[in-house]
Amino acid sequence: MPIDTILERVRDGQGSGADFQALEAWLAGDRMGGDLYDVISNYLWHAPQPRFELVEPFLALRSDPMVVAATVSGLATRGYDASGFVDAVVAFAAGEPWDKGNDLRTAAILALPKVAARDDRTRAVLIDSAKYGTPSVQDCAWIAAQQILGMPAKDVIWGKTEGDLVNRVSPEVRAWLGQ
Repeated sequence: MPIDTILERVRDGQGSGADFQALEAWLAGDRMGGDLYDVISNYLWHAPQPRFELVEPFLALRSDPMVVAATVSGLATRGYDASGFVDAVVAFAAGEPWDKGNDLRTAAILALPKVAARDDRTRAVLIDSAKYGTPSVQDCAWIAAQQILGMPAKDVIWGKTEGDLVNRVSPEVRAWLGQ
């Protein structure tokens, strides 16, 4: 069965055990058709018990920051905490020269509250990102800071446009980010 058909079922919430096994086989090396980003993101978001060891290697895929971003986001959402993952997320959040569009950086910043909220390096990365990042990087830093400071998800302020958050967050968040 074509991988795109399997992905469609998985996205629609109709994925079966056989579908997830097919995605696992695809991730393990039997890649016939399909898009790596699409497979990783849907597998990590929808598999009942994803096999993290199948996606871990993609954290090192420097040729495709979007795939690394999907891997970081999915693993963080699933509560992945293997040795080295927090270090990788913090490094990605600080920025990588090969992440030209900041896709990985923004995904990593948004993953920080889930995997590194109490890591001493997190605040420094967020302060730097809020001050010197692109507008989208800055917005992600503000959102992550709100989450780390315990703001319920329903109350987190999201920007309507890039750079929109800087004047709309609480004084507590602004102070925590040194603004």
